[in-house]
Amino acid sequence: MKMQYQKLLEARGAVKITDKTCYSTLPENWEKECCNYERLAATRMGELMKRELWDIRDREQSMERYEQCRQTVEEGLRQKIDLSREVSDEEVREMIDEMVIHCSRQYALSLKDRQQLGREIFDAIRRMDILQELVEEEEVTEIMINGTQEFS
Repeated sequence: MKMQYQKLLEARGAVKITDKTCYSTLPENWEKECCNYERLAATRMGELMKRELWDIRDREQSMERYEQCRQTVEEGLRQKIDLSREVSDEEVREMIDEMVIHCSRQYALSLKDRQQLGREIFDAIRRMDILQELVEEEEVTEIMINGTQEFS
């Protein structure tokens, strides 16, 4: 039964949720009750599938909005920052925060996403970008760069 259900999910392009749902207990008469997708949607399992698919879609849309906001803030910051003089970290942080707040209203970002976005942009401009978290870790004693795609 579980394999048939997993194949059904994979056939519908819902591979991302198979790990979470294919181990659920299916009723013994599942095949008879759910011989087509409309009937499946009416079952408890179908409701779980729909909810999971909506969650996946919402996360994907949220990530898309986050990336759009990031691009907007980075472009605006490049135009706004005055390169003819030295700009302090505090000034850069204030500019980033102001732009993130403005942009997050347009893209409806959560508080957590806004804080993360501001930190990521600041680290990219004034620090070591994606390596900054590793640099700040006390347990990390060495960072090896193995090309443009991989570091450890």
